Amino acid sequence: MRISILLIVTLLLSCSVKAYDDPCEKAVEVLSTKMDIFYFKLCKDYMGAIVEVHTQDSVVLASKEIVGNKAVVDFYFEKQGKYLIKVKVAGKEETFEYEKVAPPPLAVAHLDYHVVITEQ
Repeated sequence: MRISILLIVTLLLSCSVKAYDDPCEKAVEVLSTKMDIFYFKLCKDYMGAIVEVHTQDSVVLASKEIVGNKAVVDFYFEKQGKYLIKVKVAGKEETFEYEKVAPPPLAVAHLDYHVVITEQ
């Protein structure tokens, strides 16, 4: 009886270790694009990546190194339009397009760019 229980526990532990060592399916996984945010998760190979936000005219609005594995790009105070989010690490790059539909609050509508990148 003890041997069978020990065998089952060993089998379960070896399966969980195997699943943990699997490489990431996606380098960058988009978790949400609701409420004027772009929320994403980085694969462990992409930790330490540089995240840049560009206008469609290739003007860099914000840039930040992401040390952890999750981050948010906040477009709440940004003007309506299309933006490019580039995630770069070790010569690899992934690009995502984000469209801000809602207008910014009136208090900051006359100002330039207000994109904020934060880690979660």
